[in-house]
Amino acid sequence: MDSVNLIKTGNSWKFATEADLEDFVWENLKELFGLIPLKRQYYVSGQICDILALRENKQLVVLELKMLKIDILFSS
Repeated sequence: MDSVNLIKTGNSWKFATEADLEDFVWENLKELFGLIPLKRQYYVSGQICDILALRENKQLVVLELKMLKIDILFSS
């Protein structure tokens, strides 16, 4: 992979867009999850699946990616 579109947020990094996250996961499916890439943005039953992949045993895997902002509040 040539580049990753990241944004620095405080002491951490995040993907600039959900599309950037999807690009990264798609290009690194084997390394990240041991999956074989099959299709991206696949339309089925009125829904779009972000990524379809296969496990080594040919079992279908559907990945739906979301970028979430999580705020954690601490109280003492």
